[in-house]
Amino acid sequence: MGLYDQIDNGIMYGINAGVKAWNWTTGGTKGDLEGLLFISGSALYAAGSITRMPTILGVGCSLFHAAVSFYGGLVAKKFEEKERNALENSMKDLDAEVYKQKSGVAAPIFAFGGTGLYISPISKDTEFLHIMGSSLGLFGLAMYVARTDYLPPKKNVLSRVADKFEKLVEGSGKTPAKGSIPSFSYDIICVGRN
Repeated sequence: MGLYDQIDNGIMYGINAGVKAWNWTTGGTKGDLEGLLFISGSALYAAGSITRMPTILGVGCSLFHAAVSFYGGLVAKKFEEKERNALENSMKDLDAEVYKQKSGVAAPIFAFGGTGLYISPISKDTEFLHIMGSSLGLFGLAMYVARTDYLPPKKNVLSRVADKFEKLVEGSGKTPAKGSIPSFSYDIICVGRN
C-alpha cells in the first residue's frame, strides 16, 4: 500500500466516523450531509464573490456556483437512492460505485486545493483567499462524504431519548409519588431494573 493510499484511508476513516456521527445525531443520511456541504460551500463562494467582485462578474460567478451546487446536491440524492435500492437487494449499484470513484478523484483536488488557497500567500487579499479556500474545502469534503457507505435515515438523538424515556415511564407501571422528592433517587432512575 502506497503513501497516497494510506493517507486516503486515514482521511476516509475520519470521514466515515463523521458521517456515522451525523446519522446518529441528526438522523440524516450521507446525501443530506453532502447536499448541505455543497450548499454551504456555494453560499460561502457567493458571499466571497459578491463582496470582493461587486460587479456583474461576481454576481454571475455566484449564480453559476449556486446552480452547480444545487445540481451537485440533486446528483448526491440520486446516487444515494440508487445505492439504497441496491443494498435492499443485497447488491451494489454500478452507477453509484462509479460516482464514488469519480468523487474519490475530485475530492482531494478540491479539499487540498482549497486548503492550499486558504493558506496561500499569492494575494494580499487574504480574506478573499480564506473564503474561496473554505468554499473549495467544503466541496472537497462533500465529495469525500459521497464515498462513504449508505446509512439509512433514523430519528434524531433527541427523539430517540424522548421515546426511550416514554417507554421507561410506561414500562415501570409506577406513577410518580406525591409529596417530597427523596434525596437519593437511584430507585427512580433505575425503574426498569426491578
